[in-house]
Amino acid sequence: MKRQWGSVTLEKRTIRLNALLTQLPKKYLEHTLCHEIAHLVIGGHNPMFYKYLTQLDPDAAMTREEMKDLVIQTDGSIIHRSH
Repeated sequence: MKRQWGSVTLEKRTIRLNALLTQLPKKYLEHTLCHEIAHLVIGGHNPMFYKYLTQLDPDAAMTREEMKDLVIQTDGSIIHRSH
């Protein structure tokens, strides 16, 4: 199932986070929030965005890779793809 952990609305300057993040380790919530804040400041996914994201979250690259392995099941549970 496709997942979206967070989103930002630039016009309203709002951030929305997936409630399922509360079921995961805190670092995933923090990373997602930093990612969305970076969108408010920089915009799209470009080198400046990732540089700024890394300033907010020094472990961003590692956490992003870990989160790629997470899958939201149709029942709302979260599993690691490797399981």
